[in-house]
Amino acid sequence: MNENYLFFVDPSLPEDVKNSCKVAQRMLEKCRQWIPEDAKFRGTTHTGAFICSRIEERLTEYRSGERNKIVVTGYYDSKTSAIGETTQLGYRVNLAKKLAIQERVGNSVHEIMHLLGYTHSFFWTPWRKNTVPYAVGYMARDKSYNYIKEVL
Repeated sequence: MNENYLFFVDPSLPEDVKNSCKVAQRMLEKCRQWIPEDAKFRGTTHTGAFICSRIEERLTEYRSGERNKIVVTGYYDSKTSAIGETTQLGYRVNLAKKLAIQERVGNSVHEIMHLLGYTHSFFWTPWRKNTVPYAVGYMARDKSYNYIKEVL
């Protein structure tokens, strides 16, 4: 796999978080293989093809050093259902949540969709799962198996 140009992961984080970042980077590099180009999402007219174009543009900026790496840190909060949150420099992973690597990969991609400007309601709604961050995160989670085998 290519060097890690996308993430700066806090070295004290568990291996599963570090590994999920490696897999997420690889999946984003190959987004056209797992995001259907005609996919439609709630809250935007952007299709899967458009979203992949945005991902590819942003990866080019990270690879060239035009953008700073996404900083991944951790926190503990067992009282929330949140498994991560976007920050100004990247995102934080809730380490109180014990998740399979597929779930961590999906969450990494979900948070990166926020960094690309896509949002969803803070509170649960019946359609929230169809917004870009959730839908693309779920796709990544569900398609991550082969990428996990490839990267790790």
